[in-house]
Amino acid sequence: PEDVGSFDISVAILSPDPVTVVPDVTFEIFDSANGTAGDADYSPSSSLTFLNFSNGINETFITVSITDDDLFEGTETFSYTISDSSLSFKYLTFAPDVMTVNIIDNEGTRIGFAHSDYVVEESVGVVSVLVSVLYGELDGNATFRLMTVNGTAVGYPTLATGDYQSVEMELVFGPTTTQHTVNISVNDDSLLETNET
Repeated sequence: PEDVGSFDISVAILSPDPVTVVPDVTFEIFDSANGTAGDADYSPSSSLTFLNFSNGINETFITVSITDDDLFEGTETFSYTISDSSLSFKYLTFAPDVMTVNIIDNEGTRIGFAHSDYVVEESVGVVSVLVSVLYGELDGNATFRLMTVNGTAVGYPTLATGDYQSVEMELVFGPTTTQHTVNISVNDDSLLETNET
């Protein structure tokens, strides 16, 4: 998860025997394949890190720090690739030689208005406002209460008595229901008025 702070990546010599004494050898660990994650999402993000296995040491670690930002990003990835920089082992193989890290975003699901404001003529009749899942996804149903709030315009349940017809309703979102259109009726009256909100 994005809020893990830091974690260790293990690189080990596993064959023919994990406890076999190995001579000094240096490996290169490349992290040049950022994937969807960028340099600001994790560190170290340098192009090359050296790992040294000295006599009797069969495992070493890379400590990676993850940046816990407040951006809605989704799952991001970056990769490490291992190779033998010393070229001292003719029959040395790496399996696997590429490891991908997934950073799971922790900002959750965001539901909101598709637009922050609408500008319409009084004669428009009906304003259609879109409410949708802007980011993420829902595993189950979630119910939200939506209601209009007066600014300088005044809304009433009956359109003829106000500037617009007030709305109060529940919107249910789920795995297959990701948006709703809310229609708000506007009263095209004959009063001389300034712009209203």
